[in-house]
Formats: sequence, structure tokens, C-alpha cells
Amino acid sequence: KNISAIDAKIMKPQKIKIGGAAEIFPPMEILEKVYTEKESAGKAIINACTKMKSSDTVALRQYRGFSLTLSYTGANNEFRMTMKGALSHTVTLGADVFGNITHMDNMLNNLIANLEVTRSNLEDTKVQLENARTEMETPFAKEEELAQKTARLKELNILLNMDQSEQEKVNCCTRNELKETEMSQDRHCSYNGELEI
Repeated sequence: KNISAIDAKIMKPQKIKIGGAAEIFPPMEILEKVYTEKESAGKAIINACTKMKSSDTVALRQYRGFSLTLSYTGANNEFRMTMKGALSHTVTLGADVFGNITHMDNMLNNLIANLEVTRSNLEDTKVQLENARTEMETPFAKEEELAQKTARLKELNILLNMDQSEQEKVNCCTRNELKETEMSQDRHCSYNGELEI
């Protein structure tokens, strides 16, 4: 979901001729005026900052498919530019005409790099999922052997349980025989004692 949202919003830079040299700069719209030069756009951002009279956010329009809002935080004495598409991204502004736009471009370029990594991870996950599905559908190679060994294990458990039951019976009989022998010896001893008196 984030992939398509980011992909749809990031406008590819356009080559604009400035002073005879090709420079990559997409148009920026600030307060209803479109700027095609980086320097003039940077100056317009600083101008908008100086005109702010409160901490209320000001809508500046758009850049590279993102809507722009300007805000001021008195606690940090900072001007901030929020670029909003499917998600919001904020950069802190300074006094440098070119630096502010560079910060904005760096943030958007990082989004593009992260988008590529996310796409790659998604493709890897799809491959792993497909491999797992294929493996689940493949019959277990030693299924017959497993069934035989499981059956044999059941037989052995039954035999062990039978042996245990037989052993308990033997133990029980042995205990009973020992008791009878002890009782017989006790009677014999007491009878012998009576004869001696």
C-alpha cells in the first residue's frame, strides 16, 4: 500500500534549461506562483517564512507531487516545511536559498531509495511464499517409511505396556508370597516358643 502511495506521488524531476546549462529542477508552486528555477523558488520559501505572523500553518501549494505547508515552532524557533502525499514528511528550513530545496530533495530522494528497497523485499517475500506453497504441495518423500516406523513404534509401545503389566503382576505375586512366608515363619516361631515353656 505504501509502495503505490509513494510511487504515485513522487514526480520525476524535469530538465529545465537555466543559463544555457541543463539543470534538474521540477516546477515548484508557492502561493499560486509557479517557479521553474531553484534560486527563485528558494527565495520564495524564505519570503513566505518572513511573512508569517503566527504559528498557524500556511499552505504553500506543491512540489514534486506533494502538497506543501509551512509552519513555525516558537519553542525551537524553527520554520518547518511539511510535504504531504499519502504520508507526511517534514524538513527544518534555514536561511540558505538553495539549502532548503536541497533538504527537500534529499528527503524525497531517500523515499525513492527506500521505495526500491521495499520493492526488492516484497519481491523476495513473494518468491519465498511461492516456494513455501510449492513445498507444501509436494508429497513427503519418505511418507511410506514414516508410516511403517510409526506403526512399529505403536507395536513396541503396546508390548512395553504388556510387559509392564506382566511385571506388575509378578511383583504383586512375589509380594504376596513373601508375606505368606513371613506369616508362616512367625506362626512357626510362636508355636516353637510355646513348646519350650
